[in-house]
Amino acid sequence: MKNKILLVGLGNIGFRHLEGILAIKKKLIIYIFDKNQNKYFEISNILKNKKINHTLIFVKKINEIKNVDLLILATDSLNRLKILEKIIKNVKVKSILLEKVVFLDNKSFTKAIKLIKFYRINTWVNCIRREVLFYNKLKKKVKNDLIKIYFTGYKWGLASNLIHFIDLFFYLTSSKKIEYFTEFNNKKYITKRPNYYDINGFVRIRDSKSNELILEDNKKYKNNSLKIELGNKIYIIKNNLVYLKKTQENHLVIKDNLNDEKVSVITTRFINKLLKKDKINLTNLEVSFNYHKILFTVIKRYLKKHKLLKLNYT
Repeated sequence: MKNKILLVGLGNIGFRHLEGILAIKKKLIIYIFDKNQNKYFEISNILKNKKINHTLIFVKKINEIKNVDLLILATDSLNRLKILEKIIKNVKVKSILLEKVVFLDNKSFTKAIKLIKFYRINTWVNCIRREVLFYNKLKKKVKNDLIKIYFTGYKWGLASNLIHFIDLFFYLTSSKKIEYFTEFNNKKYITKRPNYYDINGFVRIRDSKSNELILEDNKKYKNNSLKIELGNKIYIIKNNLVYLKKTQENHLVIKDNLNDEKVSVITTRFINKLLKKDKINLTNLEVSFNYHKILFTVIKRYLKKHKLLKLNYT
């Protein structure tokens, strides 16, 4: 019997998920839904010359589907809860993969968690670095050494991408008690997605052991840069390559790569693990709620400083 996957949302991220689903070797039934059904023609044209071993079904109404093994919900955060409720109440779903930022407030999280518990659905949040091989190897090296993670750049999406780094920080450190400092430079700026904004600023999170996550979105930076300090080693990540710089030396040595840090690759890996019932590293919805609470606090501080009522980000 073929496993069934429902992909909802055919934006940029949704299409990357579709690429990952199509890379699965085991034959699947793939249901695809988007409110803008003109995208069905676009996808059909893109795929028409490619060999596909799966059954693709473009869905006009969600209630046409009876049951699926996996729902991938790649819609925007503003409407995600409403769509999630509609699907779960009309379709029997075994597992769910949700995109970040999952929701924009505590109330939505609470409703969603109550819903998935009632229907007993396994639900994960797609903060993909937990499934990237380099970070898995790095986690094994984190024992008694302190770790510091720095990400700097300009207009890289502090609000929308902060949850990725919070999730990675907790994955590598297993921190419990934390404190954080924030500083914001300018007012919000509009993103490529209509009705969504992002912010410039500085965020530092520190746990009781002095592990740190330091993030900055500032126009003084020309390029995005990720640096991880672990003990006497410094890892610098750029252009999908991992360089090792020892603290006593100035030259960099290529030690690894991040070729698998792509949504499509992680989607394939996630689905294969799900089918084989292997351990999945991604954060479940309840735990991710705790990490989102940190994000929400940062956003509240920003809103208070600039005397704003709300900020839509994703």
